[in-house]
Amino acid sequence: MFNTMKTARKIKEARIAQNMTQMNLADAMEVSYQAVSNWERGNSMPDISKLEQLCGILHITLEELLGSDDATRTLHKIISVDTADSAPITPACDVTHTVNLPEAANSHIAEDIPGMESADNDLDTICSTAPITIEEIQTVAPLLPPARIEKLVDEKFCENGNGFRPKDLVPLAPYLDDEYLNLLIKELHVNRLCELNDLVFYLSEDVLETIVFQDNIKVETEDILTIGPYLSEDTLDRLVMEKLHIDKVSDLLPLTNYLSEDTLTTLVTDHLQIDTLYELIPLASYLSEECLDTMIQRAELPGDMDGILALAPYLADDTLDKLATNKLHMNILPKWVSLAPYLNEDTLDKIVLQADPHKHMNHIHELAPYLSHDTLKQLAHHLIQAKNLDALKNLAPYL
Repeated sequence: MFNTMKTARKIKEARIAQNMTQMNLADAMEVSYQAVSNWERGNSMPDISKLEQLCGILHITLEELLGSDDATRTLHKIISVDTADSAPITPACDVTHTVNLPEAANSHIAEDIPGMESADNDLDTICSTAPITIEEIQTVAPLLPPARIEKLVDEKFCENGNGFRPKDLVPLAPYLDDEYLNLLIKELHVNRLCELNDLVFYLSEDVLETIVFQDNIKVETEDILTIGPYLSEDTLDRLVMEKLHIDKVSDLLPLTNYLSEDTLTTLVTDHLQIDTLYELIPLASYLSEECLDTMIQRAELPGDMDGILALAPYLADDTLDKLATNKLHMNILPKWVSLAPYLNEDTLDKIVLQADPHKHMNHIHELAPYLSHDTLKQLAHHLIQAKNLDALKNLAPYL
């Protein structure tokens, strides 16, 4: 298997063995200093048309340079192919991308590269009869011009279009033109969106949208999480509504960052079975007040102070007041202190006046900043009658 980093190290080692600087090699190769630097770091590879010259300058064989008999054999096969026609093969195929191959003296590369003569005697026969496989194209892709890769891929697609899978293109994607790759993907047989996980970065939104709404495509939550960043909110909304079955809060939670508020509201109100207040808590920040109010008023959801307090910042005042007075008992007045900032003054007045001022005065005075002046006066009157001066002293700052 061709290894880019091994080839990069071999170029560096051979250059040093020849007592050459990167600049010396760049001048000899008639390329930029940066090109040689990139070769030796594995950021790029020499073009196939440069291999003859590079091997000759460094006094190494092609096999030594590539470090792989398979890669060497594949290059022999590619070089032996008749490249007179520069256009990709398109008959009987729907892939319509057209390219113009760069002029390269590939026909004579095999003549002088050191090591070419060491091939088996029947290599020419093998190269002329054995088709190049997709795995072989993947192996030498870093060494080929994009147009040459596209020509080879077109040929393989025409030979066996139905057997071509997205996974075959993953190793080639970095070396292909995005427009070409998008055209090709549209023609492939895709059953699951997860097959495109490693290709979505290269695909346009239009192509993705075309694929995801095909009738045969199955969509799972994990697929949405992978392709979500590459699709518009409108497309994601439609995809979830048409392709996913969501009936539990746990199914919806991973998708909340990708969907619009309207779609979330529809899913929550029409598709989910909500049994407790706690199930609404993780969704609350994504839903409108109206949606939360509807869900709470639709059924008698079990809940306690912790659940109500968690939802308080997201509820309309009237809904919160009703929920609190219906669900909470007066004997847990200490916990009302945390809820007080979210409640109407009238609601708090009613709750405090129903409580025993002598028993709960320590907590009543904590609620004092949220009570009306009339309620505070009534409480003070009770304390004076009871001669509870200590409690009255705590209440005094608010009177």
